[in-house]
Amino acid sequence: MIKEVTYYEVICDKCGERLCLDEVTAWQSEEDAKDALDYAGWQEMESGRVYCDDCLDSGEINFGDSNNEDDYDN
Repeated sequence: MIKEVTYYEVICDKCGERLCLDEVTAWQSEEDAKDALDYAGWQEMESGRVYCDDCLDSGEINFGDSNNEDDYDN
């Protein structure tokens, strides 16, 4: 059987790290993904960008610049 599946991943916009909680890297809904990033200590900004706890702690995030050239882009 071939079946279309929609799932949500959380990826840091600075370093590209993919959120992994208890070996889970994808969630069934956007709300579940947001709950997971909150639980992990990651942060979603008003701009929609997401940052992992390591990047948040690094002091390299310029919160006033929503178009940081160093941000990871897919």
